[in-house]
Amino acid sequence: MTHDDAMQLCKTIAHNMGRLSGIAEQLYRHATEGMETDVTVLRRNSVEVVRDMTGALDALLDLAEVSPEPRKPH
Repeated sequence: MTHDDAMQLCKTIAHNMGRLSGIAEQLYRHATEGMETDVTVLRRNSVEVVRDMTGALDALLDLAEVSPEPRKPH
């Protein structure tokens, strides 16, 4: 895996964290402010987001296990 691949995984995780935050905000507003929300769609979307994020995290963890020790500062 290249440095670019690792960076893309990090971007995927950050993007999905933003999506999950948006879903959580919608659910909060639905529960506290009565905002009209399709909870079934939000549930499905949150499962997809968590699945994508977990896949990217697993790939980064695999990379970390096979990468050489980090360089020590001089």
